[in-house]
Amino acid sequence: MKRTSKPPKMIRTLSFGALLAVAFILSACQTSSGPSVQDQAVTYAAQTLQAVQVQQTLSALETQIAQTTQMANATPTPTATSVPATATAQPTAEPTKTNCNQAEFIKDLSYVDGTTVSAGDAITKTWRLKNIGSCAWTTDYDLVLVDGQSMGAPKRIGLSTSVKPGETVDLSVLMEAPAKAGTYQGYWMLEDANGNRFGIGDGGKGSFWVKIVVAQRVVYNFVDNYCDADWSSYNTDPLPCPGTENDNITGFVYKVNKPTRENGAAEDEAALYISPDNSSENGKIVGIYPPYEVKDGDVFKAVIGCQHGADKCNLTFELRYRIGSGSVKTLASWREIYEEKMNSVSVDLSSLAGEKVTFYLRVLNYQTAAENIGMWIQPRILR
Repeated sequence: MKRTSKPPKMIRTLSFGALLAVAFILSACQTSSGPSVQDQAVTYAAQTLQAVQVQQTLSALETQIAQTTQMANATPTPTATSVPATATAQPTAEPTKTNCNQAEFIKDLSYVDGTTVSAGDAITKTWRLKNIGSCAWTTDYDLVLVDGQSMGAPKRIGLSTSVKPGETVDLSVLMEAPAKAGTYQGYWMLEDANGNRFGIGDGGKGSFWVKIVVAQRVVYNFVDNYCDADWSSYNTDPLPCPGTENDNITGFVYKVNKPTRENGAAEDEAALYISPDNSSENGKIVGIYPPYEVKDGDVFKAVIGCQHGADKCNLTFELRYRIGSGSVKTLASWREIYEEKMNSVSVDLSSLAGEKVTFYLRVLNYQTAAENIGMWIQPRILR
């Protein structure tokens, strides 16, 4: 861009007052002809002042333009310092803590929960466990009973082999099923050389167990031993054993291995067919068994009813007993008529525990002997 020449420095620096002074001096020298010198001087001063003002304005504009250009070309200075974003640290997942001693239950290898066994049976319970801890189970470790029934097993059994972390082991305990019927459960854990117990589950705090159901076992069977009893009726003593149905006048008793129930259903348990005599005083038949020592938990059980087809059957079944030479007493009695169903009966003998007891199976009739044939199905004592 072409620039206009600047006025001399001296002129640029003159003030307006100085110009007026010059004009006054010139006016003093003016002649009368033509325009006065004063007028010319004033005019010149005004023109000069105007030129100076224009020049100053141009100079200011140039300065402003130059500054603006410099500002445009210069790198802008940020008004605020931007802070780079800092990444948020993600929490580091803590490694799963592994206990020194901890087991995992894999499965029961024998006698799963609720297995039914007979009283007195020898059983060997076996668990399969895995070592999921960080410490080896050495032969200084023990299998220990911590609660429940031991069922005859030792309460502490040493491990016979070492089990490294990650390995499995089968642990067995020899037990004996209790003599009394019921549900039994024993709880077990492991114990290290320092006496610290551990097992399965959360933190190795849970136990593993054995749970069995002991069925009642027959300790005395009245059917199998029926001819050991002394049988008699009102008019005949003793009665033959076994008898036959032809002996309906005197009464009879005999064993049937697969009797037929009142409703015609086949029975798979043996029974005693029994009939009182045909006495004018209403008949009876009774079997007196050898003395038997009752134990705690003993229970008498049987199924009673009438022979299939004996639709006029009307009988009373009785369980009686005598201790030593004492009097004969009735434990229980049941009335039976023909109604196409059988009845299951049960008598708790616990009150006689420790005594040698003579038991009586007695049946009374209310009709003629020919119409009254009853059945004791599996009369027995269970424990």
